[in-house]
Amino acid sequence: MIRLIIFDFDDTITDNFLLDLKSFYFTCKQFDVKLPTKNKILKFRREGLLASDISKHLVGNSNKIDLDSFIIHRKKFLENNSVKYLRLKKNIKKLFSFIKTKEIKIVICSANKHKFIIEDFLKINKIFHKFSKILTMAELGFTIDNSSFSNRVLIKKSLLHNILKKFNVSTNEIVFVGNSLEDLQSANYFGIPFIYFQNNYLPLQKKKNTHTVNSVIELRQTIGDL
Repeated sequence: MIRLIIFDFDDTITDNFLLDLKSFYFTCKQFDVKLPTKNKILKFRREGLLASDISKHLVGNSNKIDLDSFIIHRKKFLENNSVKYLRLKKNIKKLFSFIKTKEIKIVICSANKHKFIIEDFLKINKIFHKFSKILTMAELGFTIDNSSFSNRVLIKKSLLHNILKKFNVSTNEIVFVGNSLEDLQSANYFGIPFIYFQNNYLPLQKKKNTHTVNSVIELRQTIGDL
């Protein structure tokens, strides 16, 4: 019996593509770099390029632009505009209502270091009350670079460990829904069943023995079958 469902935040319950696009537009304007098209950013993301790699492509071989400054400006934009440009995934509110009718607790587990961004977003979208707990890097008592894959895995493992202790549940009573390899790796470390939420603007991931869904409707069906 499932008693708890853990959700990653970015690109799992949210659609981050508009925010991603705006961040590159804004930064390019600031540095007088040719604006990329929507399809160009989409192509880069589907190829699995990180923001730093995309920034290199956009800046090109210009000797007038400092790449580190470009990346820092983009990060500042993200911090100041996440709530404005993040979007909830379609039908996600209905999914949370469905889960609550089953008396299953819902928890957010995110490597994001800015917990207030998540809380503000959830409050604005009137779903803050749906969650029993929101866990971010802030709960760990230390801050590390969350752009590193290995560090994100460390953060997620530490947060999952906290969840297991706090809610006193066994791994067969939990499901973790995420959209990244670090989510999957962290879940596998504890033997927590994982549902991979595939995003249409990120690389296609196919993992053996892992539930994969492509929409909230599919996710609801999968949860209902557990």
